Order: sequence, then structure tokens, then C-alpha cells
Amino acid sequence: MNNIRRLKLYVGCLLGLMIGLPALSHATTITLGDGSEYEIYLESHEGNTWTYFVREVSGKSLVHWNVGIQSCMDKDAVINSSPKGDETDGSTGFKGMKWDVGDGFTEGTFSVTLDADYPEVTVKAQAKAGKKGNERTGDVMGPDCSAVPLPAAEDMPQPATAITNPDEICNTIYAVHDGGLKDTQIVTIGSEVKKREPDGFHPGLDIEGLDVSTVGEVYASSGDDGDVPGHLYEVYFDTGGVDSVGDICFDYPGETEIDLAPELNPEYVCAKEVSSISFNPVDDSLWGWAEECGLIEINLDAPENSRLVFAYPDDGGVTCLTKEPRRVQKVEDMTWDNKGEVIYYALSSEVWVYNVSTQEVSLVANLGGNVEALEMLPEYDDKLLLNRHNSPTLTVLDLTNGTSYPSPTTVGEFNDIEAIGTCLGDNPIPPLCVMVDTGWIYTKDSINDSTGTSPESRRVKVGNTYFEIYGIAVRVDKETVTVALNSRLPVGGVLYKRTMINWGDIIFDFDGNGTKKYGVRFDATNDSLDDSAAPGLYEVTELKSVSKANSGHTNFSTYDDYVTQRGGEPSLGDMSNLDNDYFGNTDKMPTSIKTGIKVAGDGFEMLDATQLAAKGLDFAGELEIPASAYDPNNPYSNRNKKPVNELGEYTFGFKFNRQDDMTGAFKAFIFTECGNDGILMDNSLPSCL
Repeated sequence: MNNIRRLKLYVGCLLGLMIGLPALSHATTITLGDGSEYEIYLESHEGNTWTYFVREVSGKSLVHWNVGIQSCMDKDAVINSSPKGDETDGSTGFKGMKWDVGDGFTEGTFSVTLDADYPEVTVKAQAKAGKKGNERTGDVMGPDCSAVPLPAAEDMPQPATAITNPDEICNTIYAVHDGGLKDTQIVTIGSEVKKREPDGFHPGLDIEGLDVSTVGEVYASSGDDGDVPGHLYEVYFDTGGVDSVGDICFDYPGETEIDLAPELNPEYVCAKEVSSISFNPVDDSLWGWAEECGLIEINLDAPENSRLVFAYPDDGGVTCLTKEPRRVQKVEDMTWDNKGEVIYYALSSEVWVYNVSTQEVSLVANLGGNVEALEMLPEYDDKLLLNRHNSPTLTVLDLTNGTSYPSPTTVGEFNDIEAIGTCLGDNPIPPLCVMVDTGWIYTKDSINDSTGTSPESRRVKVGNTYFEIYGIAVRVDKETVTVALNSRLPVGGVLYKRTMINWGDIIFDFDGNGTKKYGVRFDATNDSLDDSAAPGLYEVTELKSVSKANSGHTNFSTYDDYVTQRGGEPSLGDMSNLDNDYFGNTDKMPTSIKTGIKVAGDGFEMLDATQLAAKGLDFAGELEIPASAYDPNNPYSNRNKKPVNELGEYTFGFKFNRQDDMTGAFKAFIFTECGNDGILMDNSLPSCL
């Protein structure tokens, strides 16, 4: 957010304040009884001076026109007008300033200067040509002199202190609570929900859409149940106050290719409910949904000059341009994905996705209930944050499989959240940091790529051996990292040629270049570190390979050749075994920690299958591999044979305290000490959890 914008957020505490800036034009075309047409709009509002533009469009020459500022004339607030106007209109009885135009007039500007700067409201304008009775009126923006004048810029309150920590502005979740049809409350959501005070409650205002730009600016749009439909506002992060930006208007059908119904003509459309808005994260353009009309791109500098992108419904404009009953379901909220390629939107209980380039739509999930708020989570390409009507908690929707789970965040009494917008700074702090529990993240390995003997046979083979790894799962929340593994290899290892072959250590690499690696020694009998090293979390300074000492493969290439030549399918889970730009083909498997620094207070604790299941772990369901019925205590029974396509008989895991720098993209890998199988997870964590 630039400094000028930040200052405006502090000092702009009055609705509709636009000091020193051109007013936002609110154009109207007035059609007289004989069909003559004239365009009139407010061209600028600079301090005390209001300037209008008038143009003859077709038909008879304009005789005179009026602007309805009777409230200003009644209190003698008019200081000057140019050209000189009349304060009475004897021919029509219209109340307001009148300007006669001479012969040859086609277009021109007219201004009036008042004794103070008054707020903008909608007023009437009149055009007259020909005989009496041929005059007609329309709506334009004008001053409300019955209101309290806006203070001069030099009289505005100044911020008490400068902004010293921009991240305190941005690390939050903004939301709109609808206490009634037109009673809006601006709130922030974190470990608790807080009203933004003192200006966060807006009676008479029906805010339906809200979003945050990439530089932390908060904007909102209004519905049609309040006093000002289809309007754009800027929201003050500190007080909850709003500042009028302007009416959201667009040409219909504009540049779209729809054919209008025979009885309809193109129109300039305003005052339509804009039920949702969302910033494109790539170019920071603002998009919205105009009810009954379709998808629009909103001009932030001049919202009255917005653009219709996609007309919906495709009914020739009947729903958008006429008073016909609504024929379409309401789009409650929308959000761009993090790449700026598709838009997700909520339609009753369903979440849909719209591809802007192809204009294709598809159903993502049906969640039940009425989904009213939708937001793409920062740094997640596959998760949406949403809220359903009257739900006490926010919900996370996993886009990879259409499943959802509750967020730990509650909304308290504010259970009618209409829109949410997230703002993530460079150094995330609460409340965003309490938002996300990643749920279990799974990686599946090939079920036919281990080498060695097995519980059923001492013959060396490929697949279904002691060292087969089937999957790894990781779950991260604000405090804890939990890891689960499924394999045929138990903790403590197996005996082979008078040598115990164990698990290696699991390594978490958070930057890909070795400068931010953590390792967990969970098998206290393995060959990592030294014999006296305690199990737990380590900051890794160097890795080593112990595969040769454990009768294993020399490197990735020899392992790959051995498995492939015997009909196996070598894999590292989320990464190919060879040519993967991470491990070299002739590299030794980095099975173990050679040197490292034990993390104090790491909270390390082993977990068994029952404890992991209680945390929601489901290898069979997520990896789509049947659970094993094999009994490892009776390996030589003819009735106790493990099929190749079942999970391993051992599921175990551990947890440890999450470190502050465990964020962003990561790779987590583990090998058996012999290097006869391994698995790697390639995923990412949010900047805060």
C-alpha cells in the first residue's frame, strides 16, 4: 500500500469524501416525449465547484436544462455559476438551477460554485426542447446542501503516529456480517472475531462483496437491499469506516457477443446488486458479479466506466434490462485462484469454477447449506476458505478431492458472513497464523519397487519385500508436525545376513539447496549420528549414505536398473527415481544424518497406528490400497500370505514441535538404510499456520 493511500485510510473518516479529486461521473441520457435525446453527467466535483457536461445526442435542439439543487438555493449556498444560470424556471416549474442554451449549441460544460463542499447524492436533471410538456428528467450526481459540509483538507484530523509496521496492517482476515437486510458490520476474524470500531457498523448499508488487493487495500460492494445499490466503497482497516468510490455501472451488452431480445436496446446499467468482488492476484484488477447481468471488470479509478465481461443469463438481456422476475440463482461470492486463471464462485450449496480464457464452467463440490463467503487461501492453490449461512465456524474446501473440513476458527455471534478477504504480509502474524490446519497430506509410492527378502521368503526379489514403502502422510498445524508411514519394515528393523537393517532418518528440506534442512531420528537403533544420539528433531548440517554397509544399492542408477530389469516400477513417490533435478543419478542415497544439532524442546513423541487413526489418518482410503490382513507374528503360515496389492502391515509415526521457518515449499524424503526403497513428498506449507 503506498503512503498516500495509507494516509487516506487514516484521515478519510467521512462517507463520500473525495477532496481535491474529480467527481465520478454518473451519466444519464434523457429522452423527451418526441424522442429527442440529451446526455448529462457530473464531469467533476473539486471542492466547492461542481461542473456538468451536457451534449445533444439526437432530435431537436436543446432549449434549456436544469439541475435539481434546490436545497442549495434555499439556503443561499450558491456563490457563482458559469455560464450565468437562473434560479427559477417559469416555463416548467422545475426546482433548481436553470441554464438556457443558444442557437448552435451541441455540447458544453456548466458549473456552479457553492459556499462549502457538500456530499454527493443523486439529484434530478431536466432537459427541454420544443413546446411545453416535451421536457423530461433523469438522475445525475449533485450536492446535498441539507447535509453537513465536508471539512476542508487542512481541517482534517491528522494521524497521531506514522505507520511503523506495515505487516500489522495486512495480516488479517476481513469479513462482512449482515445483521439484517441492510445492517452491515465490518469485522476481522482470527483467534476471535472483533468488530471494527468505532465506524464498523453501517445501518442502511447492504455490503455484499469484499476483498483485499495485493497491496492491502480493502474494497467492498453493495447489494440492492440498502440505500445505495451497486456501489463501490473503500474500507478503512483501522476503524471499519467506508469511503464512497462511486456507482458501479457498465454498458450492456457492451463488447460481449450476445444478441439482445427484439424489444430491447443497449443500455448503460447502474444500481445492480454487486454481490461479490475479487482482485486478480496477477494484475490487481478488480472483478465482480452484477446480479441478473453477469461478470464485470470494475474500473477502480472510475467504477461508473466498468466493463461487462460475461453476460449471464444468456436470455437476450431480459433479466438484466427489464423488471422481469429474477430467473437465476444468486452468486453469493467469488474468488480468483492464486494464479489469476480461474474464478471460483458459490451458487447456493455448490462451488463452481469458471475458466476466464475458455469461458468453461464446471462443478467443484456440493457442500450442503448455503455457501455465502468464499476466498482462496494465501499460498494455497488447492484450498478455499468458505462460510455457510448460520455456520459457527469457517470451512476449508480441498479442491483436489472436493472434501471439506472445519477450520479451528469460529465466527461467534457473526454467523451471517457475506464475504471474506485475506491479507497476508511479508512476516505473517496472528490472526492469519491460527487459520490453517493442513489436514493430512499424502504421497503414494509404487507398491512394486523394493528389493530384498520378505517375511514369507528368504529369496531376494522385487516388490512386497521387507523394505516396501507404500505411503507417507504429513499433517501440520500451528504448533505441531505429525508424520505417518506405512511399510513392511517395522521400527527397529529386520535381520539380514547377521546385520540389522533399519529405517534411515526422515529429512525435511525447506529451500532445496541444503541450507534449511531438518531431520528426525525416530529409530534409535539405526546408523545415523552416533550410538548415543537421542531420537528427535535435528538441524541437519550434513547427510550420509549407509546403504553399502547395509547390503544395499550403490546409487540411484544401480537401484533403478535392478528394479526395472526384474519387472518392478521404481519411484520416489512425488518424484521420478532418475533425472529428477534433485538427486543425481549416480548419487548415493542420503539415508541418514551424519552431523546435526539437536533442537531443544522438540516435543518429539512416537505414535502408533491407533493414535494416528484417532487423528484422522486413512492410508487405505487416501492411497486407494486395501488395508493389510497379514499377521506379522505368524509369517510362515500357508494361510497368512500378504498380497502385493495390500498396504504394509506396519503403520506408525511421530510428532514434533513445528519450527517457525518450516514454511513454503518443501521436500520430505526417507530411505531404508539399505536404500532398497525410498519415498519423497514434494509439497508446500503456508507462510503461517
